[in-house]
Amino acid sequence: PPHFDAPTIAAFSEAGGQFTQMASVGEHFDGYGLFTRDIASPVRGVLWVLAGGRAHTFNGAKFRFRLYTFDGATLDTIWAPDDMLSAKLEMLADGFAITHLVREDRSFTTEQYKATANGLVRVR
Repeated sequence: PPHFDAPTIAAFSEAGGQFTQMASVGEHFDGYGLFTRDIASPVRGVLWVLAGGRAHTFNGAKFRFRLYTFDGATLDTIWAPDDMLSAKLEMLADGFAITHLVREDRSFTTEQYKATANGLVRVR
């Protein structure tokens, strides 16, 4: 069956009690569900948001992840890996870890990432 959702992330700024939409993204998750998790930001005044979703029409469990930052004016995509199979997300105090299937090896691997002032760093 078709999916009639439009997964979108919108970023707003507030001034004087008024909210103004500054940016949005949606095309990254066409054909996918959408969930978000806040990442503890290492940069004052910058919001970090991890988005993920499972493909609607895929024989198996295919996931897409993106990491966005928002400084009050600009919404940037700072991490956009290839889609992952059978992924499980674990949120950590300073980042996250994703365990997923590596199709070529038919084994699982865990990638761990840390949010730093210089961007996202893979630590494992």
